[in-house]
Amino acid sequence: MGAISSSGVFTPSSAGTATITATSTQDLTKSGLSTVTVTAISTITSVAVTCSPTNVLADQTSTCSATVTGTGSYNQSVGWSVDSGSIDANGAYTAPDILHASATTSVLATSKADSTKSATTQISLTYPVPLILFVTPQTTNVGSDDT
Repeated sequence: MGAISSSGVFTPSSAGTATITATSTQDLTKSGLSTVTVTAISTITSVAVTCSPTNVLADQTSTCSATVTGTGSYNQSVGWSVDSGSIDANGAYTAPDILHASATTSVLATSKADSTKSATTQISLTYPVPLILFVTPQTTNVGSDDT
């Protein structure tokens, strides 16, 4: 579980509970007990992010989710940010309401427990091609000789 130096400093080697007994060197009949609980340090190892769909039109939405992995008992929540459009605390992305051209926006999820751990994915913002229909009336002249 760990080691105790001659000066009485306990250095744990792993997580768990240890009972430490200290005995007087002057009077071996005098001693005391202490229980020490060692918990593992929580560490975030990575963040991954996905969005679906990955291609949206103006004012459409995409649902983004993040997976945070780590060791120990760690906080799995993330903060969200985007280059264009908006994203809420739950990862719901909304494209800008007006697009002037097709583009790509970056979606960033950053661990709230360790801001050095983050992940990025892309959403394509598609500018709709306008549908233009031309209707040209066809004129037919019908005369008295035509049947």
